[in-house]
Amino acid sequence: MRSGSLSPLGGFVIGGVFAAFGLIPILAGLRVIPMRMSPGIPPWLVVAVGSMFVAGGFSLISGYGFGGGLQEDGDLAGTAPYALRVAQYLLGLAILGLMFTVFAWVAVGSGERHFSSWMSFAGHPFREASSELFGRIAFGVCAAFLGLFLASSAVAGVRRLRKRP
Repeated sequence: MRSGSLSPLGGFVIGGVFAAFGLIPILAGLRVIPMRMSPGIPPWLVVAVGSMFVAGGFSLISGYGFGGGLQEDGDLAGTAPYALRVAQYLLGLAILGLMFTVFAWVAVGSGERHFSSWMSFAGHPFREASSELFGRIAFGVCAAFLGLFLASSAVAGVRRLRKRP
C-alpha cells in the first residue's frame, strides 16, 4: 500500500458512509421513504444516483478493507484474490455506467430542464440562467466522454484481468 492511502479500517468506515448515503435516494426512488422530488424526475433516476454512491462505497470497502489498497499503477495489491479484482472491475463499470446514464438522461431525456451558470471576474460573481439547449449540449458532451471512458475501461479491465489469473 502506498503512503497516504486509506487503511483497511478507513476503507470500511468511509465506504460504509458512502453506501449509507446512497441508500437514502435509493429508498426514496423506490418510494420506501417519503421524499419530495422535483417534478419530472423519474424514480429510476433517483435510484441510479443512489446506486452510484453505494457502488462507490462498496468499491472502497473491497479495495481498501479487503484488497490491501491500491498500488502505484492503480491496481489492487498483488495479494488480492482474483474474485476481488473482478468485483472491483464490475463496481467500476457500474459507477461509470450509472454516471453515463444520468448524464445522458439530462441531455436527451424528456421534459424541461433548467440550468444556471456562474462565473467570477475580478472578484465579482456573475450568475445567470443558461439556456436549456446549452445545458443539454454540455451534458451530452459529458455523456459522450463518459461513454467512451466506459468502453475503454471495459476493454482495459478485461485485458488487466486476463493478465493476472
